[in-house]
Amino acid sequence: LAVLSATDWFRSRPWLRYFATGLFVASMATIKPHLIIGGAVFFVYFVLDTEEKPFDRMDLLKRSLRIAAWCIIGGLIPMLWMAAYLAYYGVLSQFLTILIEYFPLHADINGSHVIFAKNERLWYRFEKFFSTAPWDYYQFAMGLGAGVALYVTEKNMPRNERRYGNLLLALTLIYMFYPVIAARFYDHHYYPFRLFSFVFVAYLFKRWAPDTPTRVKAFAWSMAAFIVIGVFYVHYEELQIQPSRANPYFRTARITQWLKPRLQPGDKVQALEWAFCGSTHALLQTEATPATRTIWGEVLFHHLDNPFVQNLRKEFIAELTASKPRFIIQTKVEYDYVTGSNCSKDFPELDALLTKDYFMAIDSNAFRLWEANASPTAQKDREQFESKAAQLDKEDEDKAPVPVRVLDGRPPMSR
Repeated sequence: LAVLSATDWFRSRPWLRYFATGLFVASMATIKPHLIIGGAVFFVYFVLDTEEKPFDRMDLLKRSLRIAAWCIIGGLIPMLWMAAYLAYYGVLSQFLTILIEYFPLHADINGSHVIFAKNERLWYRFEKFFSTAPWDYYQFAMGLGAGVALYVTEKNMPRNERRYGNLLLALTLIYMFYPVIAARFYDHHYYPFRLFSFVFVAYLFKRWAPDTPTRVKAFAWSMAAFIVIGVFYVHYEELQIQPSRANPYFRTARITQWLKPRLQPGDKVQALEWAFCGSTHALLQTEATPATRTIWGEVLFHHLDNPFVQNLRKEFIAELTASKPRFIIQTKVEYDYVTGSNCSKDFPELDALLTKDYFMAIDSNAFRLWEANASPTAQKDREQFESKAAQLDKEDEDKAPVPVRVLDGRPPMSR
C-alpha cells in the first residue's frame, strides 16, 4: 500500500500522496517498529521525484520540509490510534514502562535465546548477516542476483519505469539490513525483503523486446528455469513430511483435550512458557480465564538482578496467590527459557506455592500440568497420575538388565 500510494495513487494531490505513504509506513511500525526504516527510502524518493530541475538548495530544503511534514502527520495517526487503544483499556502507562525498562533487556537477547556476551553484538550481527536467510536459499539468492543484474544493465528503459525500479531496489536493500538493525535473524524478519526481492526474481520472466540480445534472453530464461525446477526439487521431500511429535500442535491438542472436560465457567488457568510450548494456545482454545496479567513466562527468568524483573516476579506471585488458579501449566522446553549470564530456571517462590497448594496431574516431556488441591477433580486426577506413574515404574523394572554374576572374579563368557 505504501508503494502504491507513493508511485501510483494521488498523483494530482501530492500532499495526499505524502500523507498516505506516511500512514502506511507507520502502520507497519505498529507491527514491528524497525520496519519504519523503509520510510527513509520513500522520503528520498519523494524529494527526488520531481521535474522541477535544476532547483537551488533553499528550494530543496523547503520541498523536503513540506514532504516531511505531511509524511509525519500521516504517520502520527497509527501511533495515536494505538496509544488511544492502550489508554482505553488502561494499560498505556504499563506499555510505556515496558517500552522504557524492558525493551533494552529484550534487545540483550540474541536469536538463540542467549544473553549477549560482552562485545559480542557487532560480531553476531556480522556473522548472522552472511550465514542466515536469504543466503541459505541459494536458488532464491541466485534469482535475486540475476534479476538485479538484468535490471541494472538494461538499456533504454523509460524514465518512469527506472524511477519505480530504483525505489523497489532501494527498499529491497534497506529491508535486507532490517534483521541486522534488530539483531534478530528470524525467518519472518525477512518477509519485507523477500516481498521486494521477488519483483526482481520475476524480472527473469520479463517479455523482452525483439531487439534484446540473444545472450540476455538466454541468461534470463535459463535462470528462470533453474529457479522453478530447483525450488520444487529442493523442497519436494520437505512437502511430504508429516509434522513431528515435537511440533507444538501436539502439546496444544493434548492440553486442550485434557482441560476441556474439566474446566468450569470461571475457572482460572496460568501458563508459564515463552511462545513454543503450545500451552497458551490451549488456554485460548478452551476459553480459560487467565489467572494473571503474565502470559509470556520468559520474562521471569532472565536479567534476574534487574529491578524491573524482580518487581515483575513479585507481582506475578502476588497475582497468582490472589487468583488461586485451578490449573498451572509449566513448560519444560529448553527454548522457553533464556540462558546465559544472570539467567535461571529457578523460581523459589513459585515452587513453594506449587508444593503447598498443588499436585502434578501431568508430567510429559514438554510440560508439567499442576492442579489445585482444592479442585473438584483433584482426587480422581491424583489417583490417575499415581496409577500411571506406578505403571511406568513397573515397565522400567521389567526392562532393567539382568544382573550378571561374577564367577571366580571373572564374568561368564555369555549370558
